[in-house]
Amino acid sequence: MEKKQAKELSLRQPFEMPRPPRIMKRRNRIEEIRHHSNHVYICHPGKIKSDKIIFYLHGGGYYMRISLPHWLFIRKLSNRFGVKVILPDYPTAPGYNYLQTYQFVL
Repeated sequence: MEKKQAKELSLRQPFEMPRPPRIMKRRNRIEEIRHHSNHVYICHPGKIKSDKIIFYLHGGGYYMRISLPHWLFIRKLSNRFGVKVILPDYPTAPGYNYLQTYQFVL
């Protein structure tokens, strides 16, 4: 019975955000900034550089956190176009509502 309850509880919790994977650090410099109780990541490009910046809001319906496919896409954007990518780890449900998320992102 304990295993079933633990599984049900884990399904209700938001998915944990993985730290930037090692592959990100091979070609990019990742800067981490704390904003309130959340993180904001800045992915700096590897070789090609420009003064352009992309502000990237990951998908997930305000429930799921940043996942590995997001990180890989950010790496591709940053390196292909030589841009900095700003990625806020915005607050998600069920602990926060859309208005709190919106205020964080602004």
